Amino acid sequence: MDREFDISLELDLRSRKKDGTHPLKVRVYSRITKEFKRMRTDFAFTEDDYSRIWTIKPRKEYKDIKNGLEALVTEYTERAERIKPFDLTTFAHRLGKNKNSSDLFELFDGIIEANIHADRIGNSDSYRDCKKCIERYHKAHGKGQLTFNKITVSWLNNFDRWMSTEGRSNTSIGKLTKSRGLSETTRGIYLRELRAALNTPVNNKAIFDSEAYPFGDKKFVIPTGNSSNKKIALENEVLRMLLEVTGLTPAQEKARAFWFFSFFSNGMNLKDVALLKWDDLQEDRFKFKRSKTRRTSKKPRIIEVFLDAYHVDIIDRYGTNKRSQYVFPIIDPASTSLIQDKKIGYFVNSTNKNFQKAAKKAGVDINITSIIARHSYANKAMRKKADPLNLMYSLGHANFSTTEHYLSGFDDNTMRGVQSSIFDGLNLKTKKNENREEGF
Repeated sequence: MDREFDISLELDLRSRKKDGTHPLKVRVYSRITKEFKRMRTDFAFTEDDYSRIWTIKPRKEYKDIKNGLEALVTEYTERAERIKPFDLTTFAHRLGKNKNSSDLFELFDGIIEANIHADRIGNSDSYRDCKKCIERYHKAHGKGQLTFNKITVSWLNNFDRWMSTEGRSNTSIGKLTKSRGLSETTRGIYLRELRAALNTPVNNKAIFDSEAYPFGDKKFVIPTGNSSNKKIALENEVLRMLLEVTGLTPAQEKARAFWFFSFFSNGMNLKDVALLKWDDLQEDRFKFKRSKTRRTSKKPRIIEVFLDAYHVDIIDRYGTNKRSQYVFPIIDPASTSLIQDKKIGYFVNSTNKNFQKAAKKAGVDINITSIIARHSYANKAMRKKADPLNLMYSLGHANFSTTEHYLSGFDDNTMRGVQSSIFDGLNLKTKKNENREEGF
């Protein structure tokens, strides 16, 4: 049976924002009345970026956006199919009622759109992943609409057990379909996002009263992840091997340059490297705020990094001219935050992938990622007996308890070295040493 409607995406060139982008709208056309409506979204693109999204083989950062937009069209299509016969007014009215709905997935949709609108792209992606996981579980074990009142302690326990055994998307190997569980850390992340979503007021009222609220002591407790996981930090010998290895491809050479730029910059996250601006540079140093805590801290700490020959060399080799806003040509200032976030993700993944290949050429059999640059910096600072307060400032932590927790994850050799350094120069007398001196 032919559809009674058509749904498509339209870049509204009639309207132009201050940043040069045009709003993206969903065009809903009724074949019955020959009328259409343009429905607003929180997306906006330049004409150039929008055309790149719909090329036959878009680049990774554009492909992710394309998949998201196609999912948006699918969602609108599924909602329209529920209206028999199709009516534009009814369709628009039901979309408008979503804010009053008790449907969990519609709550997630609102949170995702709000994060996109606030340029919190990473948060929106995280909530979207959580929603997809819950959708898979509900499709396999749920019935009807997943409303708030169905999220009980029992439901949470069953959902957590399911995630531990079948939480990942199924992967096909030949004719076999393999289900895999999620780690305790990932399950904890999804459950905290679900809790945060359910803590969101609807119509200025809490979703649950205190008795029905399913989280907390003697109710459902979210797993915290394996605290015994040790942080990997590279020793001097390995760092020298990585610095001195030859025969690298240009991509591997570039990946090494940015990995060590991060390492020599207090373990600076690669996202912050991508966001580094010429205005942040001074004569002998640069300053930045961590993007990870920029929105979550009332007074995000300003981190100072003193420039040395390595910094200057990398900026000379891979930097832009000073007429550009950003030091490195990773993102385009004219692009939307959504495009910028995807390009930063591509930059981080590409750096990790190519530096791993460089490490293999150096004979280093460790899965080295950009976060290990941060761990290695902290490890060396500890070995050099850095003042804990100075280490807190250099890592950009808001308080020392965060630094203390961070340091607790290092291996026994690192912690033993730090502990023994406390006694250096004290010439402590022990019973064993006294016996040795007396000839025992």
